[in-house]
Amino acid sequence: MLAETLRLWSELEDESGEQLLARTGVVNHGPDPQQGAMHAALNSAGLRAGFLPTAEAGERRAKASRPGGTEWGLSWTRTIGRSSPPRTTTSSWTVSAR
Repeated sequence: MLAETLRLWSELEDESGEQLLARTGVVNHGPDPQQGAMHAALNSAGLRAGFLPTAEAGERRAKASRPGGTEWGLSWTRTIGRSSPPRTTTSSWTVSAR
């Protein structure tokens, strides 16, 4: 669903001539056993993502805590972003009026 949403954002940007989505990226971290699965899903959808398992994330980030010894990881992607609501609304109306 995320890949399709990004494609639609890009399509609206192309049609309106406005940049509507700022690609800010996202980082997820913590004791979520699904971190590895989320990483795999992002990559299989064509959204480049990185992942560090517990040991490597701890080595790279000394202050990262791993409460209770649970599996912990760090995943990220630069693909995701945030929209500009005023420009998005205006662009949506302009494109739909054509």
